[in-house]
Amino acid sequence: MSPTVDIGDALTSGVERLATRGGAILAVLYVAYQLVFQVFYQSAVVEVYRRYLPADVVEQSTQSLPFALDIPLVVSIVVVLLAMVGGVALSLVALRALHEDIDQFPTATHTRRLAAATGVGIVVNILTFIAVFVGLIFLFVPGLYIAISLMFALPFVALEDAGITDSLSRSWELATGHRWRLFFLGIILAVIGFVIGLVPGILSVLAPAVGQALSSVMSGVTTVFSLAVLVTVYEQLTGGNAATADEPGTDAPGALGPDDLDA
Repeated sequence: MSPTVDIGDALTSGVERLATRGGAILAVLYVAYQLVFQVFYQSAVVEVYRRYLPADVVEQSTQSLPFALDIPLVVSIVVVLLAMVGGVALSLVALRALHEDIDQFPTATHTRRLAAATGVGIVVNILTFIAVFVGLIFLFVPGLYIAISLMFALPFVALEDAGITDSLSRSWELATGHRWRLFFLGIILAVIGFVIGLVPGILSVLAPAVGQALSSVMSGVTTVFSLAVLVTVYEQLTGGNAATADEPGTDAPGALGPDDLDA
């Protein structure tokens, strides 16, 4: 029987993996990441406002940025950039953990070759963003088509140590024949995210600090859930057999090596 996308199983598995000890730890890490990112991002925005906008406009605008602190702009920008890199690394670790040994998280397997994989993951994310953005500019449908086709690129980097071109091409191949089901799954996840974000969104208007703090918490949980769903679908379509260069007798296609960033 040819592999297929079982949406019900993917959603159920997402909840089950989120509910594990490792899933809970990942959710906490994502919440902490979100909060740290917001502090430095909002601090940078406020500092830019202070430099280039009138005082009355600054005061009004910064009311919606409750986490901003008096931090030098350069420091905030550097931390934000580092956080973006860290976010890719965290996603790679989360994908690996959700795929294997989630109850033992963290293990050496989850963090193997993390620096090289993060470099590849950053380039993959940038290329994916550009491709989707261009597709959305010219016609909305091609943008969605590209986004669905490349949704497995980062899992290939995380789980099979694939290089840049290999992860993109294999993601495209894996999505072939399953794009409608993947599209509907994406719609379901978007609706879940929208519903969960309603309360924090309303609170952000009435009490910005409380609303945005709750939003970070909910975002952390839904991110782990979405990654767990993505891993489950990846396993459904690949048979759950991710070959890595660390396994004896295997040579994963596109395995990370000295030429990773030039792939």
